[in-house]
Amino acid sequence: VKIVDKGSKITVDGMEATTMSGTATNDGEPVNWDLTIINAPKKPVLANIYAEKASMEKYMTQVQAFFKSVKKQ
Repeated sequence: VKIVDKGSKITVDGMEATTMSGTATNDGEPVNWDLTIINAPKKPVLANIYAEKASMEKYMTQVQAFFKSVKKQ
């Protein structure tokens, strides 16, 4: 595992979050990963996404839609 982005602060529906990303291998194949930790009111929420680079780029719209769907309760 190699960390490329050591951490950025973002906001998800008004909640503070930290996101970091990097590269790794899965069964010998290179993958990109992104870990986002959302400081939700009751418990932290972790979103860990990893995929081949082409797939990550292809499905980025769906990943962004997922984060927009996360709501503070």
